[in-house]
Amino acid sequence: MSGLFRRARAIRTRLNLLGEDISRDDFVMDISDDERRHVMSDIETMLQDGRAGSDDSELSFEPRNKSYVLPLVLNLGALVVLVVAGIVMLFLFDRGEETLASTGRSLSSAEGRILENLRREAEAELGAKDAELEDYRSRLADLESQREQLENRTDSVIAER
Repeated sequence: MSGLFRRARAIRTRLNLLGEDISRDDFVMDISDDERRHVMSDIETMLQDGRAGSDDSELSFEPRNKSYVLPLVLNLGALVVLVVAGIVMLFLFDRGEETLASTGRSLSSAEGRILENLRREAEAELGAKDAELEDYRSRLADLESQREQLENRTDSVIAER
């Protein structure tokens, strides 16, 4: 009934907007004038009842009891789900230093082989520099011991005089 009521209201509005007389319906041909007047009066009463019955009090909603428990539980539940999802994401996408600097993986592309060769050459150069530093340290330690021996001899010679 409400679907027909809406259609009737839409047709009436459309005909009124076009400036046409409502009594002249070209799309209904087999209805007598008495039936047409009866239907139009029924439509008119429905429209009047529909307009009079709507007010703001029908659109407002007052709950039977005011409870803040359910919204609080839902919000806390959502917060717990977010925290758990964050922790799971941290553990799933945690890429530690070991995985980022893994040396065991082999690179098959040309760029990968070039990078691997550069890494090996850099390690070799660093090893050579470390050996050179150790050589300098040992020479420095020898010179320090020679200086101490020289000081001791000089002190003993001065003490004898």
